[in-house]
Amino acid sequence: MRATGRRWAFRIRGGLRRWWVRDRFILLSLPARWPMAHPWPWLAFGFLALFSSVWPEAREGLRLLLQNLLRGGAETAERLILGSGPLIGGTALLWGLLSLWAAPRARFWEEIERRGFRAIFPSGECWDFLLEASRLLPLGLGPTGELLPFYVRRGEETEIRNLLLRMPVVIAGPPASGKTRTMLEIAADLDPPFVLIWTRDVRPDPFTEGIQLPSPRGLLLVDDLSPQIKQTYQDPLPDPLPSLRHRCPALRVLATARPDRIPPDLRGLHGVKLREVPREDPDLKELAMHVAGKEQRRIDEIWERYNGHPGSLVAGLDAMRRRLEALGQEFERLRLHDAKRRAEIGEAFLQSARLLWEMGVRTLTLERVWAVAEGVWNVPCNQMDRDKVLEALQQLSFYRLEDSQVQFYEGILTEVIPSPMDQKHKEEQAWQVLRNREDAAAFEEIGNTWSRVFGPAYQQNPRETLRRAIRAYQEALRFRPPQTAPLLYARTQNNLGAAYANLAAHEDPQGNLKKAIEAYHKALEFYTPQTAPLLYAMTQHELGEAWWRRAAFEPDPARRCAHLREAIRAFQEALRFRTLETTPLGHEQTRTALEKVQQQARAWGCPEEPTSERVR
Repeated sequence: MRATGRRWAFRIRGGLRRWWVRDRFILLSLPARWPMAHPWPWLAFGFLALFSSVWPEAREGLRLLLQNLLRGGAETAERLILGSGPLIGGTALLWGLLSLWAAPRARFWEEIERRGFRAIFPSGECWDFLLEASRLLPLGLGPTGELLPFYVRRGEETEIRNLLLRMPVVIAGPPASGKTRTMLEIAADLDPPFVLIWTRDVRPDPFTEGIQLPSPRGLLLVDDLSPQIKQTYQDPLPDPLPSLRHRCPALRVLATARPDRIPPDLRGLHGVKLREVPREDPDLKELAMHVAGKEQRRIDEIWERYNGHPGSLVAGLDAMRRRLEALGQEFERLRLHDAKRRAEIGEAFLQSARLLWEMGVRTLTLERVWAVAEGVWNVPCNQMDRDKVLEALQQLSFYRLEDSQVQFYEGILTEVIPSPMDQKHKEEQAWQVLRNREDAAAFEEIGNTWSRVFGPAYQQNPRETLRRAIRAYQEALRFRPPQTAPLLYARTQNNLGAAYANLAAHEDPQGNLKKAIEAYHKALEFYTPQTAPLLYAMTQHELGEAWWRRAAFEPDPARRCAHLREAIRAFQEALRFRTLETTPLGHEQTRTALEKVQQQARAWGCPEEPTSERVR
């Protein structure tokens, strides 16, 4: 009885917190949005009604106003409003003033929801928060498929909490080290008024002016920042987080990443690497005993998994491998009809997910994975087969389903599901499947994955990875015409330009920089100051960088100076929108680049007057 009452108390607290942090701002901001487009008419009406009982002129003006505005029931409404002038006027005046204060905070929630962020309003109960957040993040739950209540405290937690007060923090660690669980536990201990969850389907549109953080203690969680880190110039956080942090500097950001996939110098961020936990730790021993009891295994079998981090005990990748090897028997244990055939379908589904992941696709929707399973592995199956196989695989903890998107724990994809035999041939088949689907989003994800400067594949063979990225971007542009999705087309062209610019550092600098400039110009046809000013400025900056680099490889002095003038124009245009108020890091970088290219132009004796001839 006491536990039930406690749960209800926390639910009520969570509801009240949601109302206090979100709903009250939306309610109070109504005068600024409906029925009038601005709160000033409410303020004017409030003043007029409030002083109508004191000033005869104001009373007469309000009476004439009501006579002109009201038709049916005018006398009754006039008598009611004039008789209650102080009450109605004071209410309207107060509501109008409050709407001015609440509108930017209400607009914050509108912009957050429009871009696809998920919001959690913690009730103060740590376990409830962990359960709710774990449904939104690909947390490694292990063979049990349950979120275990045992957690091993890390010595880095105090350092992380202290750093969060000053800058975003990235928790770095290898797979199955417990990064995500550590992030969630720290968030639960902080008990913020709201928590925003970054998901892969968040729209990258920059946040504009006119928003304000509802609470200075808000927290944003980004799981697996590694694939999202930008390869260029400014804030390494993925869009739209840089603009959100600029508009709401008090918003705290906590992320996770693999250490081999992030740059050594994270500008504006601070990385904290998780250290190994000794086996003698009493909390670690208790966790191992609890896992052994849950999985009904010997304690020594659980310790064989240990890689120095508590997450390896829970993830149970060895047990998941055995489960996959005996998938037919597991399906029979679940009493699945036609278990052997459906196990083959399940294996094809899992291998398709692994194949797409290795190709660079990070959004694994059901339709996409099944299309590859049928097109590459040629597994005939009807809708009932799909439903039964998906249900069984979910029961066996291979994946979770969230809004038709398959959520795999990365350790399952990379450590449990084996790479397919003849992988190169199967990748070409999967590529053809995506092409037949006209899946522009998948090709753009492939390009983004392979163009990451800080990825292991890029570090080993940058030429090959950039060629793959360029090929993927070109495929995406085939199915993403500017007439249907102009901003997405511009984004892909911008990414293609960046890939060509990076490839120029390894081969054919003149030719690749020329292609990069062409791609940037195509992007600027739809990234305009009216449609996307910050993206327009970013592309102008990258265009200036390309012209500047191209000038260094130009033997002809006249054309070299012409290239520098193009770079100066692009940087100057970027600075029109990259101001200290909008993007301080971007402004600093563009201003510095402009000063350097102007200095270089003077050193080469280039004329200061810009020429009307534009070199392509």
